[in-house]
Amino acid sequence: MAGTYKEKIVYGLNEIHVAKVADDGTFGVPVAILGAKTVEATFESSEKKIYADNNTVYVDKRVSSGKGKLGVLGLTMTEKALLAGGENMSGGFALNKNTNAPNLALLFSQDKADGGKILTVVYNSQFSIPGINAVTTEEEMEEQIAEIEFTCSPELAEGYYYYSVDTKDANIDKTMVEAWFTKVQMPKKTSVPTGAKAVK
Repeated sequence: MAGTYKEKIVYGLNEIHVAKVADDGTFGVPVAILGAKTVEATFESSEKKIYADNNTVYVDKRVSSGKGKLGVLGLTMTEKALLAGGENMSGGFALNKNTNAPNLALLFSQDKADGGKILTVVYNSQFSIPGINAVTTEEEMEEQIAEIEFTCSPELAEGYYYYSVDTKDANIDKTMVEAWFTKVQMPKKTSVPTGAKAVK
């Protein structure tokens, strides 16, 4: 089915949230991180080929790992502690030899030219420990962008790495969209009323 150009135009980034992942794979309540600048993530696959009769008779290609980078307009001390593991200690972030980065779900939103949004959750990420970066001011003040790399693993229940939804899609679950930043959402099969057909 032909669509419109507007539904393909995606721009911007906002509403970054992270949610802690418990040892049993359940998710905590998403917490907002202000100052969204960039998010990028890539996923690598491993490939296994089976040969017989001088031909490739089977190829098994699956996602094996993921990695990415988050860019924000600086980090508060509480945000550093959240991403690195720890707590705000009297207004500061202290890096200890036992600091262990927690597993976090990363959520964010992008705008669309048709008035919709692309909502994404990366389910199981671990961020690098935030470092220290100080730059002198020359002529004009420039903001310092905090860029933190992260690795991605599949979530524990069903093995999903990420989930993106289009709020303008004909099959969208509106209740899921409304709760996107209050509770981590899992992929849902399209719910089709009796006698109707899902839009493909």
